[in-house]
Amino acid sequence: MADEETAAKEETAAEEDAKATEEAAAPEPSVTMIHVRFSADGSVTEIGERPTSVTPQDWFNRLSDKAGTRYQALSGGRGIFRLPPEDVEALKTMTAN
Repeated sequence: MADEETAAKEETAAEEDAKATEEAAAPEPSVTMIHVRFSADGSVTEIGERPTSVTPQDWFNRLSDKAGTRYQALSGGRGIFRLPPEDVEALKTMTAN
């Protein structure tokens, strides 16, 4: 009977390992990361995915207004927006109009 219990525990552990491996291998949704760099006075000096017709500060303001909940402040005068690619394209289109 002890052998049956041991075998059942090993089978359960193997099933849990397989499930964890499947979950870890699942692809994450596509995300565009937009990096921001600030100067000492708080103005934006660099920002990714910016349309050429828009200043870095205006692009940051647009992203903050429309997707502020997706922003994460980082140390060293930096930050990052994490947005789905289609949202980034929509914001670029809104800016161009």
